[in-house]
Formats: sequence, structure tokens, C-alpha cells
Amino acid sequence: MPPYEPVEIRFWKYVRKTHACWLWTAGRNACGYGLLGRGRGKSSLAHRISWEINIGEIPKGLCVLHRCDIPHCVRPDHLWIGTQGDNIWDMVVKGRRSYDNMIGIANPRGKLTDTQVRRIRHKYLKCGGRSDLVPKIAKEFGVTRQCVWQIGTGRSRSYAG
Repeated sequence: MPPYEPVEIRFWKYVRKTHACWLWTAGRNACGYGLLGRGRGKSSLAHRISWEINIGEIPKGLCVLHRCDIPHCVRPDHLWIGTQGDNIWDMVVKGRRSYDNMIGIANPRGKLTDTQVRRIRHKYLKCGGRSDLVPKIAKEFGVTRQCVWQIGTGRSRSYAG
């Protein structure tokens, strides 16, 4: 088996520069991020390789994030370093989290039916939000006191009703 060319050389063979993004043209993962083999069955994300080639080492535990939100973009000035928390915040702010706009049972992270939400809201309003009764409501529905409070006060758009 012939030896691999250095990553820096192979990388540029799969980059198509446009006026906006530099697009990865080779293999991608299920989320659309470019992949480049590093030998011995290992591969790395193309945008991370781009950072390493063009900017430098990626600090341990940090992510390489996209300003342009194009997963297969490898243009260095479209990338930035951040934590996983930064990545999640960026996703939420830009409305890219698939369940952000899903309310009630349409939300895969939701635990309550619309009927249960209405019943919690009714009980909360009936008891006037008394701090000694909220835990009982929470226990009855298998949710937290915070959840009951959000439903009862309409603070969460998911529970407004």
C-alpha cells in the first residue's frame, strides 16, 4: 500500500473556493461535515483540519464552529474556536435546533400532553401558585416545581395555553 500524501496536500485537492465559502467536495458525514482520512481507518472533520493548517493547533476540548452555518465550509475566516456551550448557544440563537419551534407533544423532548399542560395550569391558578402546593402538583405529573411554575405563569412559550 503506498503511503498517504501529507494531510496538507490531500486537503487542498478537495476544496472548491467560491466567492463566499470554501466548500469541501469529498466525503461527508450524516450532518454534512466534510471528512478526510488520516490513515489506519481514522478520519477527521475537514473544517478542523482547515483550522489546523491555516490557523494552528485547536486547544484541547474546544470546537471549531462555523460563522456561515455551512457544515462543509472550510474557509478559515468562516471558522471560530469555542466551547460546546458556545456551539449550542450559536445553534439556538440562529434557530438551527430542530425542536426549537416544536411545542407540546410535537417536541421530542416534551414530556407532557396538551391536556396535562392545561390541567397543570388550571391547578396552579386554582391554588394561586402557593409554594406549599406546587411540589404536590409537580409530583402528580412527574415534573419539576420549575416546570409547574413555568406552565402556571405562562413564562415558557411551550406551556403557554
